[in-house]
Amino acid sequence: MSVAARARCSGELPRSEQLDTSAPRCKAEEDHQGTPAHHAPLAHFERHCLQRGMVMILGLDGYTLVHVAISLIGIGAGFIVLGGFLADARLDGAVHTYFAMAVATDVTGFLFPFNGFLPSYAVGIISLIGLAIAIYAYYAARLAGPWRSVFVISIVAALYLDVFVLIAQTFLKNPALLALAPKQSEMPFVVVQAAALVTFVVLGAVSLSSFRDARR
Repeated sequence: MSVAARARCSGELPRSEQLDTSAPRCKAEEDHQGTPAHHAPLAHFERHCLQRGMVMILGLDGYTLVHVAISLIGIGAGFIVLGGFLADARLDGAVHTYFAMAVATDVTGFLFPFNGFLPSYAVGIISLIGLAIAIYAYYAARLAGPWRSVFVISIVAALYLDVFVLIAQTFLKNPALLALAPKQSEMPFVVVQAAALVTFVVLGAVSLSSFRDARR
């Protein structure tokens, strides 16, 4: 397939060229009788490209959007839970939401096409372990005794991992930030991640001393 034909299917050529029915079409756009695509009606070609776009929306691109949405909802709920720690408030609704969204984020992250064991898989595994401990502390142990501290530490650690991945993805997807840290080992990336780590360590320490509302 020619470069121009591929570009037409992806919609990258100017509109004037996309409407040129005399130009070569996608090779796959041959009718059932073997007639070359450039003889097919314009409506037939547009229908093919529309179907291809729908596949992209409902396929990996759509799945990625769902994964990102779940992740952002989980991070938002996690910060609400963290705010509850600092205010010594037991925000059950936010805790339930965070558990559900955080676990869903990790699980859906493992369902992307496998291209070798990446650092993100290790982060996901560690996050799931932390969440499992926090879930046990909250629902089974009912935050009794040392489980209160275990719960706080596990939540803060899991939320930090979510933010760590969010920062990494932001640097990766934003062209300006990617130019600053193309390998994610450059100083701007390291400084931002270090600042996030220090912030969560401080918030975790304050939460441990502030949150006393075990299930009464």
